[in-house]
Amino acid sequence: MIVSGISTSVGLAIIDVPAPIVLGVIAGVLTFVPNIGPLLSVIPAAILAFTKGPTTLLWVLALYAVAQALESYVVTPLVQRRAAEVPPALLLTAQTLMGLPFGALGLLLATPIAAVVITLTRELYIHDRLGDHDDGPSTSDDAVASTRLDDAAAASPRDDAQRVAP
Repeated sequence: MIVSGISTSVGLAIIDVPAPIVLGVIAGVLTFVPNIGPLLSVIPAAILAFTKGPTTLLWVLALYAVAQALESYVVTPLVQRRAAEVPPALLLTAQTLMGLPFGALGLLLATPIAAVVITLTRELYIHDRLGDHDDGPSTSDDAVASTRLDDAAAASPRDDAQRVAP
């Protein structure tokens, strides 16, 4: 969202489109609305760019395409993987199920609701009920102790061989 808004603002300022900061804020805010938000954010920028000429309009369309591709295919997957690990198929299903009956509001709320449901399911059911805590070492002390044990295990056959040999 921030990446999309800032990159759009900077790009529009370079292209010399009027009100680049306002258009960047609009692009960043509408990025929250999945699938349709980025398309809606192009409309005011395209209108203002067309007042400068058709070449400026083409540059603006290209800028929005690159900014949204960067946001959609690089930034968002990285953030979602670290934040909530929501499978993409589940997101599309949630967007469809929420978007059909509730329209734009359903689309706006589908992703956060899906993330909350996944997180609650993981924390309340999988971790608490099933006891599956596959988090690895929780502190750096545990990691250091684990490394020392691994080093000791690797060194022990050599030490045993030296003790047995005459």
